[in-house]
Amino acid sequence: MNSTEIVSRPDGSTIACINSGDPKLPSILLSNSLATTWELWDKLLPSLEENFNVIRYDTRGHGKSKTTMTNSTLEDLSDDAVAVLDHFSVHKAVFAGVSLGGMTGMTTAIRHTNRLHSLIACNCRSSIDTAGIAAWEDRVAMSKPTGMQALVEPTASRWFSKEYKSDHPLEMEQVGQMITATSIEGFEACIRAIQGMQLSNQISKITLPTTFVAGSNDGAAPPEVMQTMSQTVLNSKCEILSPCGHLSPIEQPQALLDILLRMRPGHS
Repeated sequence: MNSTEIVSRPDGSTIACINSGDPKLPSILLSNSLATTWELWDKLLPSLEENFNVIRYDTRGHGKSKTTMTNSTLEDLSDDAVAVLDHFSVHKAVFAGVSLGGMTGMTTAIRHTNRLHSLIACNCRSSIDTAGIAAWEDRVAMSKPTGMQALVEPTASRWFSKEYKSDHPLEMEQVGQMITATSIEGFEACIRAIQGMQLSNQISKITLPTTFVAGSNDGAAPPEVMQTMSQTVLNSKCEILSPCGHLSPIEQPQALLDILLRMRPGHS
């Protein structure tokens, strides 16, 4: 059984991470969405471990990770991810991220190109408008009086259709546990990173093999938004999973796994 390891960051934050799979195989770094943990990838894990050296981590302030600040940037989150690679002495990895993890991945592909083989950016955006900034501000305010429990139902309702939620009660229970495993400070810190996002005029700098993955029913990162992002990144492509909301590793694990395997170094 692989054990949790802790990476200390210069600002005092700590990043919990775990390494599994075969160290002789190419490495893949998995980055979770806002208000989830590395358990987001559970459905894919057995097959991933047969094909990769798998590295998972909890974003600062999420799960087993801690944050000392409530105002982070995507650059901070990108540097955390690279620090995890350094901790496991991995020079280069495939990066797969969902939502906030996808934003972190795009930032890493721009700032630390030499550390990645390829990028799979799922269910994410490269920009935020004033309405989006205000909506996130409302969620920060909602979390403070009573904690993250107040956000479980509205968050799950944004991520999944009513039908999917009613058909998968055990999954919804796990989703709720991941949301409540996020600290209020970590939630706010990462929201500040999203609110400060300015990737639209930078993603054209991405030169790595890149696949954008959209959910056909994802209102947070609609397929047309992700297709536009793909048109900005040279030689990238956009795959649309259907039916699928905001968390593709939960709703479409096999389809997403197939994409990750195709991005594996040496795959033909």
